Amino acid sequence: MKRPIEVTEEELDAMFESPGDQLERLKAAFRQHPEAQQIFWKMPLLGTKLSWAIIGLPDRPGFQVGLLVQGEHADGKWRFDRPFRLLLDSRAGASELIDVDPAVERIARPTIFGGDYDPAERPDVVALMAEISRSSVCWARDPELVARWAIVATDCGLMPAPTDFVELRFGRDVYRGLIVDGPYDLDKGWNFDAELKLVCGDGRVVWLDAAQADSVEILFGTEIGIDG
Repeated sequence: MKRPIEVTEEELDAMFESPGDQLERLKAAFRQHPEAQQIFWKMPLLGTKLSWAIIGLPDRPGFQVGLLVQGEHADGKWRFDRPFRLLLDSRAGASELIDVDPAVERIARPTIFGGDYDPAERPDVVALMAEISRSSVCWARDPELVARWAIVATDCGLMPAPTDFVELRFGRDVYRGLIVDGPYDLDKGWNFDAELKLVCGDGRVVWLDAAQADSVEILFGTEIGIDG
């Protein structure tokens, strides 16, 4: 009599996970990875003109699956025959970046997804620093914002000036700015399930409900990660 095949809870969940849900889970894990910001700077088209792609590794235990985040590409298309980096994520919360060489390791046929948006373009490093600088100047010129930040910074142990520069996307509407007010947890950081006040580089000061955003990404600062 054959013994029944044992299936873990993680494997059972994966069986019923749609491709879209799998993509969102992997994207969320990647954006929380410490190296995500550096990779986005090196791969500015990732997730926009350069599509998201999920690749399976059939020869690894449990048929591991990962999100393609770095590699060679041409004319907006990935070179799946060249070495690349995958973000592997487990439902237990651990994630890792691995290097894969298709010339050495067998890969499954990639699943390709369209980009998240037509870029209102993710800024490169120079443009990003300029935006942060403009936002800082706008904040520093507003006495009420400066006074309020002094209270927030004292209560939460933050820097004397705001440093966390965030991007929130609501469909095609994009907001980038310094977080200058909102609920902050000493252990978890800014609460991205609540309203946050941003000072944008064009001088706008806006309260935005981060919980309603399609994506929330810290582009620069003490926090590195994304919700949404």
